[in-house]
Amino acid sequence: MPSIPDGLEVLYAENPGCLLNVEWVSCGIGCLRLIEDARFQRAVDDGWSDNDLGFFSIVEGIKDRRAVHNGRIKVIASTDGRVHAAFLDNVGGVGGHSLTDGFLVAVGRSGGNHGSVGFSIFAGRTDGHGGFVTFHHLIYQTPLAALRSPIEPMVRLDPPDVPVGNGLQFVHASATTFTAEVQPLAKMLVVEGTRWRWLGGRGSATPYVPQESVLVGHQVFWLDWAEGSKVRIAHGNMETDGEVFRELPDGDILGLASDGQDLAWVQAYEPDVLGNSYARMELWTAPYTADAASLRPRLVTTHYHGNNGGVLRNHHYVSFGQERDSLEYSLDDGSERRWDNPVGALVGPTVLWLGLDEVAYDGVLPSDPGQGTVVRLSIADAYHAVP
Repeated sequence: MPSIPDGLEVLYAENPGCLLNVEWVSCGIGCLRLIEDARFQRAVDDGWSDNDLGFFSIVEGIKDRRAVHNGRIKVIASTDGRVHAAFLDNVGGVGGHSLTDGFLVAVGRSGGNHGSVGFSIFAGRTDGHGGFVTFHHLIYQTPLAALRSPIEPMVRLDPPDVPVGNGLQFVHASATTFTAEVQPLAKMLVVEGTRWRWLGGRGSATPYVPQESVLVGHQVFWLDWAEGSKVRIAHGNMETDGEVFRELPDGDILGLASDGQDLAWVQAYEPDVLGNSYARMELWTAPYTADAASLRPRLVTTHYHGNNGGVLRNHHYVSFGQERDSLEYSLDDGSERRWDNPVGALVGPTVLWLGLDEVAYDGVLPSDPGQGTVVRLSIADAYHAVP
């Protein structure tokens, strides 16, 4: 990959299909999982739905070897069997791949929509004692078809723009915009073309830790999370500063999701001492808007049993359940359907995507904890009604 500084490099595969076998095997009624691959230990990194096709990224390493000393392979594929890209990072001389050996290069989180994908690459040289001499984040957004050839970054961010020790998390990309949560800086990064800006952070109207970010076109939503205090919805874009979009006087807002047609979130009340669970949780929705004054909230159900995160699509909201099951709620009537996690599939809690007819989760095979997998659930066949 070009333009990576300090003489460092990431290799891209011209034939990435040989690095991941996209085949699906049964894991129960209405359940499919990605077949294992004895060559690699692997973990599922990200997932998204684009035009009702599921996409996912997997990080692979040669089995029974330390990945940090042998390079990591980052693969981006889709449920129709195509492998769109593969990158080998931490490349260089033999054994020269750790913080104490001189450098670190890593392909980061990814996300996409509208036929494009966004991701980041971190590259830095170290002083041999765990500290960084150079520290760079490169931001990419490109059509999927371009991933098998050299591509240039849109933006390169160096200190002091991104201070040493910060990483990009939970990446999203639309046709126009790239976003990431930057931690522990606790700001939202927004990139459009060669322009970039921060949303949130100390001294702003939304000064707390961004979590559960959502991108709809140019519009960025996130949860402004004050540990031990309030959690509320924040909003901003490339042209405007962050604003408080919705907050409650007596509760927290969790599980923010949108498909561009609707917004959905969970309103949670009476937290325990640690703030990890709540006595009462409600699911709410509203027609999509980026104008806080035009938001028209509507209660869906007072009997919400999911966790603190969810995904929304076509009037359906899906969350991982408190009993390691999967819960699907209709925004139209509040009805609940459930998939009971079978023995032999360790699934969740991350919802990778929600399509028109399926839900996908990350998973791990209990028989081989080094085999991360994607689990796809048919909404029609895998779920049953909850009285």
